[in-house]
Amino acid sequence: KIGLFYLIFYGVLAVLVGICYFGFSQTLDPRIPRWQLEKSIIGTNP
Repeated sequence: KIGLFYLIFYGVLAVLVGICYFGFSQTLDPRIPRWQLEKSIIGTNP
């Protein structure tokens, strides 16, 4: 009984993490960073 609960619980948790990762990966551009130069936190002077 408890094993079935944990199987379902961790299965749902894995699906949720997968959905979040998929949504995050869709917002990234693999070629160009989102924040550059003046727009970034570090700015132009590291």
